[in-house]
Amino acid sequence: MTDKHDSREQFAETFDQEIDPLQKYEGGFRSIGADPFDLFTTEILDQKGKSNTRNNYTIPIDQWTEYMEDAGRHPACPGKRHVEGFVDYQRNELGNSKQTTKQKLIHLNRVYKFWVSEDSLPQDGSYNPFKKVLDDTEWEEDNTKTPPNLSVDDVADVLVTVKHWKHRVIILLMLFLGIRAQEACNIELSELNIQHDELKQQYPELGTHDRLPDGVDAIYFPTRYDREGNKSKNERIMPIPDELKVALVRYLMVRPDNGKPWLLLSHTRHNQMGNSKINEIWKDYFHPQYKYGDDEKYDSITSHFGRHYFTTWFKKEKDWNRELVKYMRGDSIKGKDGDSLDDYVHPYFEDIRERYLEEIYKFGLR
Repeated sequence: MTDKHDSREQFAETFDQEIDPLQKYEGGFRSIGADPFDLFTTEILDQKGKSNTRNNYTIPIDQWTEYMEDAGRHPACPGKRHVEGFVDYQRNELGNSKQTTKQKLIHLNRVYKFWVSEDSLPQDGSYNPFKKVLDDTEWEEDNTKTPPNLSVDDVADVLVTVKHWKHRVIILLMLFLGIRAQEACNIELSELNIQHDELKQQYPELGTHDRLPDGVDAIYFPTRYDREGNKSKNERIMPIPDELKVALVRYLMVRPDNGKPWLLLSHTRHNQMGNSKINEIWKDYFHPQYKYGDDEKYDSITSHFGRHYFTTWFKKEKDWNRELVKYMRGDSIKGKDGDSLDDYVHPYFEDIRERYLEEIYKFGLR
């Protein structure tokens, strides 16, 4: 039987087709100092003016550029095999899920489509290796697998190794509040109320959001309609347990006070942190111990584990009312006794606060 690669070569030669049509532009791109990714950044990302949007592009761009450098090809002129190799690299070496890998390809595809629209660049719409791989790849996850069933002590054993205060805050926010990675990135200082005089002086905007109750440690989460990137349809207010408060105070004491509104700032530029970085932080501490292969029983632990663990704890371990759990998760829910959404947020917070603080897991952190 003829090898697939050989047969493609034969077809291409016979019908005067190019299998790797961008290869011929390799020398041209390397001969000039201009970077086509910078053109995309200037023309598209700088116009959006949102750092979380920028982060969602810069991370896959940086990873793609590094991968292509190792492959010996300029990142602006890939073949389909390079994109397929990048998918394999994301899945098997970086340990990303199919959906995370797909999102990175979607962002790279948008960059490529910009290049196609740019008259000064050689790419055209007749060949797009990113779209080809996106269309040809099976992206559905195996939904039958779940994360490992860890005890509170198991999780605590990992948490005590997290000495970096920002990293500890990130992981604890998601474990204690059941939030998604992007929701963590979107928290603003005004939405975080901590009873701490020194912090109030350092951050005058801390806890000033008008939806927050007075005099208690609490955090407010806007809806998807009020905050780009949030997925919840309903706003909610959550208590802040002691272990999370300790971590938040220690982090905020050393956080760069640069006037940015977000709680979590990126390491280098001190802008809003991107959700991909949050996932990397989870993997840094929970892998390789809780990393699993495709043929193993469990899903590897990623940033989504916090929301899964939180939900399982209150629904199964503590047998909470389904409506209250949905409130804490930000899921769709009707108002109390038919009230409007604006009317139910504070009553629900009052319903859950004392019981939540009593029954939420304690990790014994200092």
